[in-house]
Order: sequence, then C-alpha cells, then structure tokens
Amino acid sequence: MPLEELLKKLMNGNERFVKQHPQDRNIAEEIASTVDDVNGYAVVISCMDARVTPELIFDTKIGDIFVLRVGGGVINQDIVDSIEIALNMTQVKVVIMLGHTKCGAIVNATKNKGKEVSQLIAKVLPAIDAVPSSLGEPSLSNISYLRKAEEMQVNLSVQQLRASSKKIDNLVNENSLIIVGAMYDVETGNVKVI
Repeated sequence: MPLEELLKKLMNGNERFVKQHPQDRNIAEEIASTVDDVNGYAVVISCMDARVTPELIFDTKIGDIFVLRVGGGVINQDIVDSIEIALNMTQVKVVIMLGHTKCGAIVNATKNKGKEVSQLIAKVLPAIDAVPSSLGEPSLSNISYLRKAEEMQVNLSVQQLRASSKKIDNLVNENSLIIVGAMYDVETGNVKVI
C-alpha cells in the first residue's frame, strides 16, 4: 500500500474516533491472528499523557501500530532503537510524531524556564526557545505561545529522529518511509498533521 494511503488509513481511523463510530472488531480473532506474526504498518511516538492513547485515537486493531510513549514525546536512543527494531521486523512505512494540546511537559518547561529542571524537561526547552518572539513572552496564560511550543516540540522531535538514525533517514530519502508530525487536540479528539 502506498505511504500516503497508510497515513490516510490512520487519519480515517481518527475520524471514526471523533465521530464515535469505531470499526467493528473481533478481539479474539485479532489476538489469534497476531500470535505468530505481527504486521504493523506504523509507529506512533506520543506523550505518556493518559489522555493520549494512539490505539484509540486512530481506531486501530491489535497488531496495526507500534506505540512508543514518553513524556513530551522526546526522542532518545531507546526510542530510535525501538523504531529500528520495528522497521527490521515488519512492514512499517509510517512514523507519526504525535504531540498534543495542553502538554504537561511544555507547561512544566514554560513554568520552569531558567530554573533547574529534570533531564526530560531539559529536552523540551529547545521547543520553548524556538517559539517566535512575535507570540509574546513564555507564560502559562499565553495560550498561542503554548500551542506553538507544543508544535515546535513535535517538529524538533521529527528532526532529531532523522538525525539520530542513518537507517531511518535513508528510508525517508528513498521514499520507503514517511515521518509525519501531528497534533492531537485533547478537547475535540481531532488529529491534525502539521
């Protein structure tokens, strides 16, 4: 299936999720069909936020997607290595870096800018610094600033993922893999490609 069709398949799943019309499923059959083999077609990297559950958000079946969750959707070597394992074992053709609105890591980084922070929050600070000054000062009351910081975190994570793996970067350059940045709106359930 072409890469764009696989992405569309995920976005159609999100549309079903938002409309509350999930696909008909037989969980027992899904489990049985994946006992000896898994044929996932996508990897989703998302925040660990309890509101962000990619399998539900994209209305997927067991075995369809690999999900990696970490605060702020930060990229580290374990995330990169896990994606490479999925690429080696399956027919993964799509990687989605899924950020979300009202991200606690972005809030924490904004609130504690200039202070000592955890290693994870330190990895989010470049997104705060990348927000255009035209959006005003970093503050928890500046919603436009926070939304842009969340998007910047997604964009920077996509860049870091490509820079961290020759294998992944080569597959993208060969048009054998697409990496897509996207934002999940915790109020509406919609996913928007950015």
